Amino acid sequence: MQLYELTYSLQNSVSPKSCLEEFCDETDSDNGKQIFTKKQPYIAEKVYTVPDNGDTVGEVLRIKPYYILCSFSVIWFAIYFLLTGFKLDLIEIIWYAFLLPGSIVVLVFPYWMLNLQPSEFYPEGQLLFGLSRFRPLPFQQQIQMSVVAYLTTLAAGIVLLPIVFPDPNVLAAVFPVSILAVSLIWQDRSDPATDSIVILTVLTLLPFAIPLINLSIYTQWNVFAQQNAQLVTYLTPETFNQLNQAILSITQSQTLGLISTIPTAVLLPIVVMKSIANSTDRIDVFKIPDTVDDKKYLRAGSLLLFAIYVGGSIGILLSQLFGYPIIPVETILDGILIYWPLFVLVPIWVIVWYWNPWSGSIDSSMDVSKPAFEVGNIPVLFRDLGDAAAFPVSDEEPVIVLHEQLKQHLTDDEIQAICYHELYHVKHNSVKYQTWINIPVVGYLLFLFRTDLSELFNEEYAADEFAAANVGTEAVVSALNTVDSMNLGRNGSAIQNHIEQGWRGYVQLLFSPPVLSLYSPPRRHRIKRLEGDAASA
Repeated sequence: MQLYELTYSLQNSVSPKSCLEEFCDETDSDNGKQIFTKKQPYIAEKVYTVPDNGDTVGEVLRIKPYYILCSFSVIWFAIYFLLTGFKLDLIEIIWYAFLLPGSIVVLVFPYWMLNLQPSEFYPEGQLLFGLSRFRPLPFQQQIQMSVVAYLTTLAAGIVLLPIVFPDPNVLAAVFPVSILAVSLIWQDRSDPATDSIVILTVLTLLPFAIPLINLSIYTQWNVFAQQNAQLVTYLTPETFNQLNQAILSITQSQTLGLISTIPTAVLLPIVVMKSIANSTDRIDVFKIPDTVDDKKYLRAGSLLLFAIYVGGSIGILLSQLFGYPIIPVETILDGILIYWPLFVLVPIWVIVWYWNPWSGSIDSSMDVSKPAFEVGNIPVLFRDLGDAAAFPVSDEEPVIVLHEQLKQHLTDDEIQAICYHELYHVKHNSVKYQTWINIPVVGYLLFLFRTDLSELFNEEYAADEFAAANVGTEAVVSALNTVDSMNLGRNGSAIQNHIEQGWRGYVQLLFSPPVLSLYSPPRRHRIKRLEGDAASA
């Protein structure tokens, strides 16, 4: 039985065949393909296929009866858990103790095997919190997971529930469903742009996830405190009983537990974004494909997370405010400590939306009555921008705005090339992606539901081709080379450029992430593509 199947290409200058010969246990050939097998005794074997005349790697994970038995045991026990309301007798508790490690194994095993690759498959120097082997297989195609993998992931989440929720309530359903959503997202993780979108999506979910986490702490705190007290009392001598009781009286405070989450919630987004900003631009080491997949699984998993956390946090808060609490909160102080992200961050989101993210680099009251010239009946202006060009769309009429330094460094043909590039974006309403994601609270839902990520990725390529068709490939390539050398705009990553703006950049990243910039291929790759098209013409 296959647990997953995928296809991918490796980073430049790496020969997969020579790497796999050393890494795998068996080598064979069949019908113009070389076959490499890596065995995990009693559990699974991973089979690689590489064409004799190519470097595209196909990978299949075949599971053995031992893993299948563990998976179905976990699924059966999860169903039994649900039918009995998580109430177990002594014999069932013993079975549970044996099954718990197996649940963890079957949950993480597919993803561990996915990352178990030859060391040459991993980009060098690409650190994320010290994990240099965290993201192998650049630009892999969508992973095809089996139904068993989905069921096992959900079942393992259910089996692990008593550890996380010893006193189950309505929030207990969030845990296994979140695990399933993350497994869906994982299937489409493949390129740096998508990684950035996922990270920003998770950070944007924090205002809604934190209240649910706080509610979980609030409802489970006393149970955990009692369990810890019993364990400490059992392990320490009787002479320490009074000290243990004093510590217990302090640690049983739910308010103390809620206060402890605030520094983490504030510092985590800053630490994550700084880690990204300080790292090398990860897209440099990858082969850029002609297209990327739509990533439907990623969008489905993200939508599921948004539905859970946004709907759950707002719904539970409203039930409390209207006097029919789903999860009662006893004091006003506890309510503030639980729901503070909704009271603080959601209003900021609305303010950012009303403030208009374009206003940071473009004067929204600019006079378009005297443009420098027009392209396709669209006025073109020169201003001091944060990037080489932009295409803001007002309620009245579109306008193309170019950086004023372009007048001194570019020829007329090169300026026309950039204008036609931006004209494509105007005519195809490329700004719609940013418009969707800017809408407070529901913007991400709308963006993920309506956006074909493969179409978004190819916006820049299509705009370059449109410009080349109007002014010639040579002018477009020359313009891109000149702009790249002028140190304007996105020479670092989009995230790096925003973080350099200070607190304002942080706010925009969290509440108005620049999706067009994040999903734009680097200029040097756009240049290579245009040069390749010209050579093949």
